[in-house]
This record gives sequence, C-alpha cells and structure tokens, in this order.
Amino acid sequence: MNALRHAIAILILVLPETVTAQISIDWPLIGLGDGQGVTDCSDAPAACQGEVCSEPGTIEVFIYPSGNGGQVSSCAFALDYPNDWSIVTAEVCAGIVTEGSVYLPRDGFRMQFAPCINGLNPALRLVFIALSAGRMTSVAGNTTFGYTSCPNGIFHSYGVRGGYIDVGNVCGGYPLRNPCDFCSLTGSHAPMAVVAPSALEITVGQGQVGTANIHVTTGLQCQQLPECTNLPTLCNGELQSNTSWLQFVTLGQGNFEARIDASSLIPGTYDGSAEAEGYGCCNSVCWPVLLTVVPSTTGIGEPEPVPVSWGRLKSHYR
Repeated sequence: MNALRHAIAILILVLPETVTAQISIDWPLIGLGDGQGVTDCSDAPAACQGEVCSEPGTIEVFIYPSGNGGQVSSCAFALDYPNDWSIVTAEVCAGIVTEGSVYLPRDGFRMQFAPCINGLNPALRLVFIALSAGRMTSVAGNTTFGYTSCPNGIFHSYGVRGGYIDVGNVCGGYPLRNPCDFCSLTGSHAPMAVVAPSALEITVGQGQVGTANIHVTTGLQCQQLPECTNLPTLCNGELQSNTSWLQFVTLGQGNFEARIDASSLIPGTYDGSAEAEGYGCCNSVCWPVLLTVVPSTTGIGEPEPVPVSWGRLKSHYR
C-alpha cells in the first residue's frame, strides 16, 4: 500500500505595502496577542503583525476595523467562532459601541469613532476561553457590515472574505503567517485541489477495512492578481492523511482508493480527514471523513460509502 505522504513546502506571499494598492483587504483583521500574561489595548500588536494560530486555552484577540487602512468613523461586523468558546473579557480600544454588544459578537455590533481612527488601529480586545480546536472569522459579505471612511462619510461594504485566526489543528486551512496575507484570503485563487466526492461518510464493521474511490484534480494557483506575473502554475494536489485509520492507494491519473481501517477501533463515531496543504497562492483543501464503526456481524458485506457535503459535516470540525 502506497500512502500519499508528500510534505509540501509552504510559501505565503506577504506584501504589506500592497494592502492599500492592488490588493483589497476590505474586512476586519484579527490578530492574537503574544500570550505573555495580562495585557490591555496598549499592548496590541501592530495590524498584520499579530499571531494567527494558537494552542487551545485562553486566547487574547485584537480586532482592527479595516485591512485597507485609511481613516474610518464607524464600522459594523460580526464574529463567528465555535459555540463552546466563551468571552471572559471585552475591552473597547477606541470609540464606543452604538449597537449590539461585544459580549454577543455573533449577532453583530456597530462601533463609532470620534475623532476618526486609522482602520489599522485596534478597535477591540477580547479574551476567550477556547478549549476546542476551531476557527474565528470576521463575518463578511453582509451588506449591513462595513465601515465608513473619514472625512467623506462614504460607506464601504466589507468584502466576501473575512480575516481569521485558528486555535489547534483546523482541517481545511493552513494557518496564516500574517492576517494581511492576500494569498489565503483573496477569492481569486484556485483551491489546492478538488476532491470528488468532497466528503465521505462511511460505516465499517469492527475489525474490517472499508474502501472508497476518490478523484483528485490539481488546482491552478493565483490566476488573476497583478502580483502573479507569469502565473498561473499548477498546485500539487496530493492528499496527506491526518489520522491513523485513513490511508490512500494510488490508482493512477488522479484516482485513489481511500482505505478506512477499523481493525483497531471500538464501535463508535470517529472524525477524520485528509488535507492538501496550500503553498504559494493555493488554498488548502480539507477532505473530511465521518466514520461509524459498528460491531462486526457475520454475513455483512462490504461497507457502503456515502459521499456527503461539507455543510453536513462542518459541525464536526468547529
């Protein structure tokens, strides 16, 4: 059995000087504090310089109104994060909250700044207890969310993507080196690969091995941005298993057999995944697997794999 084990070197392009030029990063940035004890807003890292990945535990989160910078007089946004994370401290770094509550950031809130502040200045500091692996994202794409530039008073809707930070091992997105990294945040980049089916749900008898055929299509990186120069180039679309009971056999021409080995597992439900990690301007791709191991019964035939959507499985990865 030839498992796909390919270590992909990752190069993340970080060009802070282009943030206000060709690359539009029109969303609230998120950065983590350094975890060195109790701090306040004055200890916030500069925008684009905060950490973006942390181990589970207590995390300190700083929010900046706009990655594009410039003066802003107000902003409105929401935050999405796992349900079992909880806020223990909320500190407004600039302005006031005029709608909603920073203790209920999933519902969205509005902040007003007088005088105006630079969009790359911290507006909010939040301390969370985040004991589970997951991702916090600044919600974008809602027409009521955006910022008002100053002094002209023009409202700008946030873009379709949002800044994010990761806690623990989050399948489906290689942690950013920098919250202003346009390669991972801009929607003009192809995924590392396209996997068909996009997810798998399978039931396997205890002590048995289940199989499923999958097809992996390699992506093209960085197809539109001016910074891409002579690109696109091919991404490497190989999958690497993130769990011991999932391995792959190469069948050729992008076709693989996924082998789900339940020989050492007790009956129950197991979350697993494989991942094609992104490099350059290729976005990482997660292939989630939901395995149910049932007691072995004589006469049971081969387990039947069921392809499912990411929407059906995503609650297992938050």
